[in-house]
Amino acid sequence: MASPADPCHDSTSGPRRPLVARHAPTTTAVSYTQPVKGVHLPTNLADFSDPEWAVLEVTTCADADSTDVIVAQSPWTLRLEDGTEVKPLGLRGYGIPAPVCPVSAGTVRPGGCLRGKLTFGMAKGSRPDRIVYDVRRRPAVTWSVPRA
Repeated sequence: MASPADPCHDSTSGPRRPLVARHAPTTTAVSYTQPVKGVHLPTNLADFSDPEWAVLEVTTCADADSTDVIVAQSPWTLRLEDGTEVKPLGLRGYGIPAPVCPVSAGTVRPGGCLRGKLTFGMAKGSRPDRIVYDVRRRPAVTWSVPRA
């Protein structure tokens, strides 16, 4: 569990809620940056040789009447025009821009929000046209990525 000083994590607390959420969380792709200056990661972390690094900033908020919301990097994908999909690196530290969203299981408490960044290794010269958020049992949500 993150410390309350971690800006990527919700710091509210309260009593446990019923297991069934009354309201779905709100998840938003806030910004996309490529290339990211100052990130110097080993190139073998990306699926492409000689990658450039990209950062997606996202936020998830839980309704005050909901249960805890579990968030992770795995539902996020960048989709290129040719259909290629790129998943986040799933790392914390190692020069990844902060605040980093949880890699596997962060918690947003009812009435709270979580904001953080995900890092992707992209092929130089490529740029996604879509950001996809796909959680099981819910329809996928997509956002357009503006041209650079």
